[in-house]
Amino acid sequence: MDNERQAIIRGLAEPKVEMILKAWFKRPMKSTDASIKAREDGNRLFIAKGHNSEMHENIWKFYSESIANAPSASNELALAYGNRSALLLHLQKFQESIQDIDRALAITTSSNLKEKLLKRKATCVTALAEDETAEDIGNKTKVLSLNKEELIKNVSNIIPNNDFNFSGKIEEDKAKIQEILATKKAADPYDSVSIQHNEKFGRHLIANRYIKPGEIIMVIKPYIKCLNLKNMHAFCGHCLKTSWATIPCDYCNWCMFCSEDCKQEAWQQYHDIECPVIPYIMFDQLGDYWKQLALRSTVMAIREAGGIQNLKEELDLVDNCNSKLHKGFLNGKFYNDRFQSIYSLSDHTSENALKVHIDHALLSLIVLTKSTTLFGKNMKFMKSKDLLSNEDVIFIGSLLLKFLKISDINTHSVMEGSSLCRFSKNLNHCLEDRCCARGACIAPIPSMLNHSCDPNIRKCFTEDMHLIIYALQPIKKNTQLFDSYLGCYFQTPMSQRQLAMKEFNFTCNCTPCRKKWPAILIDKTKTIVKKENEDFEQKLFDKLRPLFQSTENLDAHYCLSTLDYLSGNIEKATSNLIPPSYVTALLISTLWTQVCCTDIVFVVFYLSNKMYHSEKVHVLCLLQLVYILGYE
Repeated sequence: MDNERQAIIRGLAEPKVEMILKAWFKRPMKSTDASIKAREDGNRLFIAKGHNSEMHENIWKFYSESIANAPSASNELALAYGNRSALLLHLQKFQESIQDIDRALAITTSSNLKEKLLKRKATCVTALAEDETAEDIGNKTKVLSLNKEELIKNVSNIIPNNDFNFSGKIEEDKAKIQEILATKKAADPYDSVSIQHNEKFGRHLIANRYIKPGEIIMVIKPYIKCLNLKNMHAFCGHCLKTSWATIPCDYCNWCMFCSEDCKQEAWQQYHDIECPVIPYIMFDQLGDYWKQLALRSTVMAIREAGGIQNLKEELDLVDNCNSKLHKGFLNGKFYNDRFQSIYSLSDHTSENALKVHIDHALLSLIVLTKSTTLFGKNMKFMKSKDLLSNEDVIFIGSLLLKFLKISDINTHSVMEGSSLCRFSKNLNHCLEDRCCARGACIAPIPSMLNHSCDPNIRKCFTEDMHLIIYALQPIKKNTQLFDSYLGCYFQTPMSQRQLAMKEFNFTCNCTPCRKKWPAILIDKTKTIVKKENEDFEQKLFDKLRPLFQSTENLDAHYCLSTLDYLSGNIEKATSNLIPPSYVTALLISTLWTQVCCTDIVFVVFYLSNKMYHSEKVHVLCLLQLVYILGYE
């Protein structure tokens, strides 16, 4: 970290550091006034007429903001929990409402509030008891307008197979899904891929065997995650799960959790240090993912190593490794859950980005010295010379800068769970605005995926925030795996992709860029691009027309056997059509957009050989399968 060290030393000697230290003041993180204001704003909306889903979301945000800002164990916190419990009851989130009621009861000393809360709890308990015998067909059928027996009858009519026992198959599939996910999560990620290095691509992943379209290549837990601060009260600050009944940190107002377990785990791993730091450094959206990830990675690395001195020794070993391929390896293996792995990732950023990262690192470092005990309980840092004379301070500043550079180019966005923006923005704008993002993460092994405008894999997440990598196209043995950072050639014009590449300081030399392939899916009137493909492509397009027509309905999803049918036709198209091919691109795009980021859909690639094959089965929507299998 010689370069980072010199940058931090130069930065600490600048006059602005002395100015920050002189102007330092401690910011309050909880605010009774802010809590009351947010609760009153929520109340005004709640008592208004004509509620809709958008209004419900805003009411929930106000009440959650009120909870986050309320001082710990205060009357304001009890009132905020009580008000949110009323909204959750209104939304028929009975279990979540009870959770908030119990939290309010544990705090309040008001007899009137206790009486209201107990009556509300009785209503929730009664509702849950009434739904007990119809849990799978009661509340959920309000969405589907089908009870379980009607759904099975409906599906049986769709699949003309007298020997097919749908009810039994669903139970079989449900167990198989859990088995497959558990197997994939426990499996060695190198079962299907290996790491290689060359001067052109650096370190990258190649296939150890043939991989079919749609096949899961790995399911892997990220090393580190962080929250999207634009939606900071909607998701757990530790695991990023959605929670209707989030609980606040006892000290800060920006991080909430889905459970006491996540709250305690986060505190033990990193949140006790980041808790007072984040309010000082998150003054704008620029780089907020990088700043959070760098800070959390630094704290986790210190604790994983057993202290700052041990960490210095461990990182010296990584820095002194002469092999570009094996940097960060431990005992001959590159682990996804070790700080040496994330530390060894690529950190090449532009000069402009580096200047921003240095400023962020310096500010984070100053706040760490002033607001935490990371460098010792009795340390006093009053002037810049106090910082410059402390080797641990310079080391941590260098490490923060290193992790900021790494986060800049290795961060994966964690979306809410759909491939479509709920505000109807295109994917790039959605990612840029972070309107549908839970947060971001870094996973060292997937970070070795290079970019191509014609990707052969896609990433998404399970509900418990494991990262899934699955194939979009057939991947031959010894072929490199490619992700798309900035959009696929068939959906994003080359001019837009090049503009984005310039912003992110890299160039693409993939085949679509070299040969200037057109964005063929934008112009839907042109179904044949290559003359050589005309006969076969037209026949395949006509055959698949019902499948393609159903994709025009953005709410449509496919059943498992249809997704398998889709994957088989991608194999057929890529084997017989010269690229660029409209039909091939449309098939790949369909697989990309119609596979949602939930556990259930991926079982298609393992169970499909046991299920009935029919082009007509696509009318069975994924939502119905989610309903039967008990997913929310």
